[in-house]
Amino acid sequence: MSCSKSVLLASAAAVQLLVVAPAFAQDSEAAAADANNTDVITVTAFKREQNIQDVPAAIAALSGEALTARGISEPADLQFVTPSLQVGESQGNTAFTIRGVGFNTVGSPAVAVHVDGVFQPRPGQGDLAQIDVERVEVLRGPQGTLYGRNANGGVINFISRRPTDEFEGSFKVGYASYDEITLEGIVNVPISDQVGARLVVSHNDQRDGFIRNVAGGPDLLDEGHNAVRLALDFEVTDSLTVELTTSYVEQDGAVYPSIAQTTPFTTGARGAPFGDLFAFGGDLYEALGAEHSTAHHTTTANDPSSSDREAVTFSGVIDWDLGGGINLRSTTGYQDFSADYRSDFDGSSAPIYQGHIIRDSETFTQELAFSGSAGPLDFVVGGFYMDESYSQDLSINEPNGNGSFLPGALLSFVTPYYDTEALAVFTDLTWNISDAFRVIGGLRYSEDQQNTFQQFDIFARIKINPTTTISLGNQCSAALPELNFHSTTPRLGVQYDVSGDSTLYANYAEGLKVGGYNTDGTCNDPYLPEEIKSYELGWRNSLMGGDLTLNATGFFYDYTNLQLQQIIGTGVSILNAPRAEILGLELEGNYHASNEFNVFGSVSLLDATYKEFSVFDGAQNAQINAAGNRLNSAPKASVNAGFEYSPNFEVAEGGLSLRSDVSFRSA
Repeated sequence: MSCSKSVLLASAAAVQLLVVAPAFAQDSEAAAADANNTDVITVTAFKREQNIQDVPAAIAALSGEALTARGISEPADLQFVTPSLQVGESQGNTAFTIRGVGFNTVGSPAVAVHVDGVFQPRPGQGDLAQIDVERVEVLRGPQGTLYGRNANGGVINFISRRPTDEFEGSFKVGYASYDEITLEGIVNVPISDQVGARLVVSHNDQRDGFIRNVAGGPDLLDEGHNAVRLALDFEVTDSLTVELTTSYVEQDGAVYPSIAQTTPFTTGARGAPFGDLFAFGGDLYEALGAEHSTAHHTTTANDPSSSDREAVTFSGVIDWDLGGGINLRSTTGYQDFSADYRSDFDGSSAPIYQGHIIRDSETFTQELAFSGSAGPLDFVVGGFYMDESYSQDLSINEPNGNGSFLPGALLSFVTPYYDTEALAVFTDLTWNISDAFRVIGGLRYSEDQQNTFQQFDIFARIKINPTTTISLGNQCSAALPELNFHSTTPRLGVQYDVSGDSTLYANYAEGLKVGGYNTDGTCNDPYLPEEIKSYELGWRNSLMGGDLTLNATGFFYDYTNLQLQQIIGTGVSILNAPRAEILGLELEGNYHASNEFNVFGSVSLLDATYKEFSVFDGAQNAQINAAGNRLNSAPKASVNAGFEYSPNFEVAEGGLSLRSDVSFRSA
């Protein structure tokens, strides 16, 4: 039932010619130096500024210049430069998975995405048109102390550029394969000595679908977006600054089907709605961890496929130096997100089920964090609050009666509200026992409250009078019992500087991802919270004056009630695997041989398996023992490697760069 294939993705050596207007862009030699500089990379992943090589955690960070130099234009490209990160597509959403743990289309993702410090509660929000980025930080492993919510697999931080004190601007035009056109304009205006503004406008249109449709339907992944972001910075006093940001993004295009195929077939991959015609191979491929290859990039989706998403965001950050080495940072966010998906729900070449999903989310978040030092103690203490109103309308239509329904049957799964209120307090401490030895500790207490209403109806349309419907039964319609979750997640660790260029650390951390109700095709069906215990060892080396970095990380995860996504009939549900274990090793290196030449690479090895897990197979009417199967999106080996050569001469007041990147993923 599985397909074991290795995947090799490579970009042929490419020549990049960058031509810029002297009055608008920085000097090309300085830009090249920034892109290649490995001496100091400053990150704020632990809510304070630190050299990335000094952070006792597995972190990858790329500056905006490095993203441009390496041709990374969308979040999915990050997997080719970050160990243990896998990125895919699901219903138009970017699906992040770190070390085998991550995305579900329902419920909460296990990789938390933050944009300028603002948490993104819905999986479709964080990947929308990340433009004019200053830095991207990828934290691998559970971040249950400082981030908490949805951070069992890790955290991805997108930090956008803020206004500068120079009048500047740029305009970019790009064309790529699959008839992709990109337009981007940036204007930075210093309004006064205390006020600055930065406006970014972006347009992208990929007119030719990446996934070929061999069943005559539309090609898929012909996505595009329009986006605008305005940032305003105010220096109120020497010790108080305010950052305001608003953005609008709309994205559309044909989405990925439920299950891709390389040749047409006529068997319904999802089976009947109540499990009596349950199709084992299609429904359990995710739960059982079977490998799934899209190497041929084809599909047999025969129905119209579309994805329309809109996001409006407002955020405000107040940074106040209180004196005495103490700083207060307040981060406020408001987000209004909507999505409309239409696709072939049966995953086959037969016109069986057509699906339509409408999702709406409105979220307010507030975080306060005090940070500073008191003698030998470095500390972060804070609190977090979130209030999200979420609704979903899922309808599944069977126009031709090819499945188990009457011709023209319509299933309607409506969740008028799924409201979540979350509150947390946290602290993270570092005790500097000596200049070389540190003890690390952290704790987070969280409370989540969920209120849900579900309704499931079946209708049959009478063809004599298309405007008339007859209800075949209301399967469920009620406000469900309130769910409450409480958790305390600790972090303990030590760090020892072997020398000024080398440091060792050991961490123990716990994480919890809240449970909830399944709303896609089931009634009053809750799933349990996901818990993790993580053990991690790391060795960080910055040698040859910073020109050579060599890092190694080993880790072991013990998961309880791992949340998995399963397709049953026409619904998508979360179920729990009682136990899973993940053992891994990551190696990273970067050698800045000269101002002209840079070599980089990483290797990730994973052994990710279920230890206790059984699922019901309706076709065989029996429980299937899945213990020993591998987790999805957890290849045994993945390798990223590349080099860049930038000769020291100018072309049309720009620079010339030769770069090659290769990425390999095993089964």
